[in-house]
Amino acid sequence: YYVETDGGQKKVEPPPPPPETSAKSRINLLKKKVAITLEKKNLTTVKARVGIVVDISGSMDLVYKNGTLQKVLERLLAVATRVDDNGTLDVWVFNEICQRLPAVTEENFEDYANREVKIMFSESF
Repeated sequence: YYVETDGGQKKVEPPPPPPETSAKSRINLLKKKVAITLEKKNLTTVKARVGIVVDISGSMDLVYKNGTLQKVLERLLAVATRVDDNGTLDVWVFNEICQRLPAVTEENFEDYANREVKIMFSESF
C-alpha cells in the first residue's frame, strides 16, 4: 500500500498482522487478571465450586456461532483455576432436561463450546 510523504506517495509493505494469541496464552493472561482481582479484594484464600448452566435451546444459537460461549467458559475457567478446590469448571446444559457435561479443564478447554456443548445443542432438537 502507499503512504503520504512530503514528496508524494511512497510504496511500503503493510505491517505484519499481530501475532495470534494461543489459547494457553489467553488462559494464562486471564488467570493473572483473576489473581490480581482476588488480591485487591483480599479473597486469595476463598474456595468455591465454580460452575455454569448453559441454555441449549434454539434461541441461544447465535451465542455458539459467534464464540461468546467459548469466551465465557475461558473466563470462568480462569476463576475456577484460582478458587475451585479441583481447579475445574463444572458444566450443565438444559433445554427440556438438564444434563451434566465433562468439566472444563486447562487440558480440554480449547474449542470446548463446539466440541461438548454445541453437540448437545444439536441433539436437543
